[in-house]
Amino acid sequence: MNDHDVIISKGRESLKRLHANALALLDLTYTRDDLALLLEDARRGVEQKSIDQIRESLNLFIKLLDFQPCP
Repeated sequence: MNDHDVIISKGRESLKRLHANALALLDLTYTRDDLALLLEDARRGVEQKSIDQIRESLNLFIKLLDFQPCP
């Protein structure tokens, strides 16, 4: 057996293949429970008066819900 029998790709093509396979394995779905955890983080940020924590939570909601800025 030589390399040509087992090598599918090399170099950049191998990286592209690995990247595509890794992305295919990700579960990017969100449930109500996931959103409830984000909301809880935001609530804790308000309690602790943590602008960074509030901003992070709101930014996640904006991205997840695909909000667009008003013109």
